[in-house]
Amino acid sequence: MVSYLIDAFLAVMLVTTTGYMLVVNRRLKTLRSGQAEMNGLMTAFARTVDETDASVKRLVAAATEVAGTLGAEVERGGAMKEEVGLLLTACDRTTARMEESLNHARLLLRRLDETAASRAGRRPAEAASPAPAQPPLIHEDEVRSELRAEPAFRPKDGNAAPASEFYATLRTVTQKA
Repeated sequence: MVSYLIDAFLAVMLVTTTGYMLVVNRRLKTLRSGQAEMNGLMTAFARTVDETDASVKRLVAAATEVAGTLGAEVERGGAMKEEVGLLLTACDRTTARMEESLNHARLLLRRLDETAASRAGRRPAEAASPAPAQPPLIHEDEVRSELRAEPAFRPKDGNAAPASEFYATLRTVTQKA
């Protein structure tokens, strides 16, 4: 009888163990199916990491290229800014010289009108509106002395401009006015 009890106990233990093994087997199947999904996720994650790494490398290369190009353009812009600054400075100087020349020409015209008025026996106020048929009277000696005194009317080669050319130019300017 003791042997039957031991056999019965062992049979119950065997059935319990078999039942427990069935439960463990189901859990393992579930775990294995999850493991296959995890392997797919891990593969996709690894692929994504590789693509991200490649994208970052391309981004770094593009940024380096853009930085080089931008640096060259900034240097070019700085050089252009300097050139424009020099041009503006030259333009300012030229404008100042032109204004000086214009003021000097107006002074000469005023003096010529006064000279013409005094020779014609009129006052300078009357000479401001001369008769259109009568050209102003100008002495070339006066113009030459003014040309020697003011270097703005000298050509760049250093020779004084002939007074007759200047006189002719002044005559046309005053006739147009």
